[in-house]
Amino acid sequence: MTIRVRPADLSVERDAILAVLSRNLAAFDHGARFSWLYLNNPCGQGLSWVVYDTNPDNIVGVASLFPRAVRVGGKTMLCGQVGDFAVDQKYRTLGPALMLQRATFGPVAAGQMAFCYDCPPHEQGMSTFHRLGMKAQCQMVRYALLIRCDRKVEKLLGPRIANLGVAALVNLLLSIGQGKRRHAAGVDISRHFGQFGQEFSELDVKGFHSNVIRGRRLAEDLNWRYRDDPLRSYRVITARRAGELVAYAVSSVIEKDAYLVDMRNVDEPSVIVDLLQAMADEVKADLAQALQCMISDSHGMREMCEMAGLQYRSVAPRVVAYTSPGADSFSKLNAKLSWDFMHGDVLA
Repeated sequence: MTIRVRPADLSVERDAILAVLSRNLAAFDHGARFSWLYLNNPCGQGLSWVVYDTNPDNIVGVASLFPRAVRVGGKTMLCGQVGDFAVDQKYRTLGPALMLQRATFGPVAAGQMAFCYDCPPHEQGMSTFHRLGMKAQCQMVRYALLIRCDRKVEKLLGPRIANLGVAALVNLLLSIGQGKRRHAAGVDISRHFGQFGQEFSELDVKGFHSNVIRGRRLAEDLNWRYRDDPLRSYRVITARRAGELVAYAVSSVIEKDAYLVDMRNVDEPSVIVDLLQAMADEVKADLAQALQCMISDSHGMREMCEMAGLQYRSVAPRVVAYTSPGADSFSKLNAKLSWDFMHGDVLA
């Protein structure tokens, strides 16, 4: 048995890559999202590597790098997010994983990308990085707001019909307790349908700070991520003052919970709180049990989450970045900048 790694040719090895992903990451319809994720990204096409056993066509693992535009300390850089990392069970030793992880560093070492980052979901997923002498740049954390209690009542009391009345009563009390909120002065909050336009790009530029690291959110990025996604639908609400866009939020319902995946604003805490509360009201129509929010531990929005009634729940994935020593990105990533990442930045 001889294990080696090589670049993959997406134009001819699509089916072989999909076979590995389907065997090991069954949660997604990888075929349905392949063209969208790998080929139609506005930041560029994805790159993939495979590990094989003896025969180059005997593919037993895959890892990919998806281009992302990231605002780093006042400068926009092209980076890559590691995703679709899968290895067949028989080969799940540290060796193949290390080969694939090192392969994703290649475009950075070659100067094609400023840096790349991965988002291991738990401590076990950090083992490869520990072996490489790397540590996480930031920790994602989860917040949640309970919207309906049906799931909790069923878990505590069982699914009996009599318990539906208990759930209905508690849901009513939750609704009354959350109630209608007072919005920030002069701000109108409403649902946004259709494509993201130029005003969203302009808002992204306004929020371009020199002390943070965050994903770019131009209209082309938002349309690709939230309007073209073949597997998920997203709800968008906006905050406007005298017709001008000042903030927006994006959510998606996954199973029985709504997830706040993105938000951009002009640094007005009261507007952020109102948007969060408005999103909670919106997703009630989807019968969501809770509104979940995942943000980086240094994100300035944590306080606003708590003001809106969301409570800290747990740690979430880490963000581990790699860049070449001596590069401009190396000094910036090690300059104690705040990582302002959200759910949308760790989705791959």
